[in-house]
Amino acid sequence: STTAILLMFDPIMLALVVVILMAVGPLALFELFPQCSLARRCRWALLPGAGEEEDAKAYSEDTHAHLVAKHECYGDVFVQRRRGQKVLFVRSPRAVKDVLMSNDFGKVWQTGEQASSAPALAEYVHNLVLPLLVDPLFSKKGNATANSDVRTMMAPLFQGSGIFATGFATEVNKALDMWPDGEVDALALVHDAIRGALYHAIAGAAADQLHAVATPVFHQALDYFVARYRQPGHDQKVTPADEKVMTALHLAAIAVVGRLRALHAAAANQSEDADDTPMPPRALAAIMLSMGFTDEEVAAVIVNTVIAGAEAPASALAHTLRELSRRPELQQQLRTEVASAGWAEVAAAERAAAERTEAPKTGEAARWAEEMGAALEKLPLGKACVLEGLRLFAPATLVKRQALRGTHVDNTYVPEGTFVELCVTAIHSDPKQFEEPEVFDPQRSGFRAAIGSTAAFMPFSGGRRGCPGRPLALTMMRVALACILNRFRLEPSVDKPPPPTIGTMHADAEERVRKFIVWPANGVHLRVISGSA
Repeated sequence: STTAILLMFDPIMLALVVVILMAVGPLALFELFPQCSLARRCRWALLPGAGEEEDAKAYSEDTHAHLVAKHECYGDVFVQRRRGQKVLFVRSPRAVKDVLMSNDFGKVWQTGEQASSAPALAEYVHNLVLPLLVDPLFSKKGNATANSDVRTMMAPLFQGSGIFATGFATEVNKALDMWPDGEVDALALVHDAIRGALYHAIAGAAADQLHAVATPVFHQALDYFVARYRQPGHDQKVTPADEKVMTALHLAAIAVVGRLRALHAAAANQSEDADDTPMPPRALAAIMLSMGFTDEEVAAVIVNTVIAGAEAPASALAHTLRELSRRPELQQQLRTEVASAGWAEVAAAERAAAERTEAPKTGEAARWAEEMGAALEKLPLGKACVLEGLRLFAPATLVKRQALRGTHVDNTYVPEGTFVELCVTAIHSDPKQFEEPEVFDPQRSGFRAAIGSTAAFMPFSGGRRGCPGRPLALTMMRVALACILNRFRLEPSVDKPPPPTIGTMHADAEERVRKFIVWPANGVHLRVISGSA
């Protein structure tokens, strides 16, 4: 380029370059010539870590802890070689925004390998405990049009969290009826409660069908895969034994779909108000049955929705409860807020209405949704605790993208085809973005649930390719937290006290599922005592 020629033949310019180089360093120097191909290549070659081969063992076994350590060593931007190809890692707010909000990057699906050349039944996923079944909606990887169509089809579900909030409260309270006093594994109990809430989003008042048939099989599958994936160096592909477990899940869901189909057909002419039917049209099963999907297809999507939609909220909320267990003053503030909002009265009245044997009155569902929504809006501290829990205990800890064309990320030129990885744990624990990031502080100043210019909050990724279920997940978590604090006091575990430090880097990190998730293999322990006073 012209710039390169001038640098080689003009002594004055060369001397100036040397002075600048000494003052600002080589990387900053090359940023002065963003359009110069030589400067681009030099900057890329000089990025921290550029000459290193990635430690594959540390990456796969230590996962986000490994990447946090790398960022602490190299800073906001570094490069590693993976099987001969450079991978860029970034964590600054500007870089996160550039990657997630730009059309220059496409989504990378984090799946492992198949065990054989036979058609896949399920796929290994790096940021979930369980594999996912191959289904007609979420398995269309790389097909932007198809994925956009799916999001459009699912919009009534994802955007209908307010309609489902009353049902969420009913299902969560059913789960809480089974909570014992004393030492508990909050992760297991909260997972059941969130799964029940999700059943309501899938099937409305017909959620009991899923409880009866699918829940025992989900428990068996979770136990199997936690034991399998907690092992260092576990096989990152779906094995025949894995497929057997996932087949059992699929068959259980197929049995439920047959019953849901009959209810859906019968409900079509039963009510003038569609939201008052046993399976409202916004429910996932109703959407798919109305569009002509087969029982097998609907069942696969239900299984995947329960896996992806319940694991992350359950993990973050269980860890949040553990933090609240050692903060009695904050707990009391939350309980006072819940009582002032009239939460107990609204939830109890809605549950009584849901358990009536006679048909609901026309417009009743909309009225309950409005009252529950109003109660939720009166719980700002509860919402802040949920968001802070998602920051400190981000359940999915890695986001991958690939450059679709040559572009820039925070002044770093990124060649076409480059893989870019964003470690959510490293971003959320960056002291430049969050003051005292290791502290659970729902009232931290300047905290915003967004990808901004000074801090990046991204438990659900972000941009057009972010998690579309974000509103649903947040509503489930907020409802569950209010229901729990309305009925229980939380105390630290006596038998299994919490680790000395918090966050995802705590002392019991070795006993965890070794994926890019936060899922302690031995659970999250605390004490629950009936009665909120």
